[in-house]
Amino acid sequence: MMSLLQVGKTGCGKCSTGNTFLGRNVFKAVISTTSVTKAVQYDYAVVNGREVKVVNCPGVMNTVCQPHESAFMLCQEIEQAILVSPDGYDAILIVTDMARFTDEDREVMRLLKSTFGEDFIEKFCILIVTHADNYDPEENEKSLEDWCNDQIGSFYIKKECLSRVVYIFNKTKR
Repeated sequence: MMSLLQVGKTGCGKCSTGNTFLGRNVFKAVISTTSVTKAVQYDYAVVNGREVKVVNCPGVMNTVCQPHESAFMLCQEIEQAILVSPDGYDAILIVTDMARFTDEDREVMRLLKSTFGEDFIEKFCILIVTHADNYDPEENEKSLEDWCNDQIGSFYIKKECLSRVVYIFNKTKR
């Protein structure tokens, strides 16, 4: 079985991404001004003949907590995620919205590194870029990958993930 753990800030598309991986709507994916996912959730699916478990964590920088509480909450949620997958994870998916890589996203990276070590992202993480459906290569006159490569600062995490990047089209069938 392949086990995937999704982490990222609140509202970046973790639920929709999990639903895309599983091929059905399991996680509640709605637009909201407050955090929707309150606890670690998971489900299974058979994808291309292989069982996959997707574990969805509540958003880091959750709207129900103060910023200084985020590190503590992250540790608690990761602890719960470890309990639901005691054999570990094949990959940690850092989910981010392609149009809004913010200081909060940078804080997610900082919290992950401070919790698990400076080389954690390089060794174990894949960058998941959501809302790729909204990118129009004709309008921008370059491919989505070229656009991502051209971003200065915002997608520095791509380098830390050793260019392990997946663009997610949650609404478009591709």
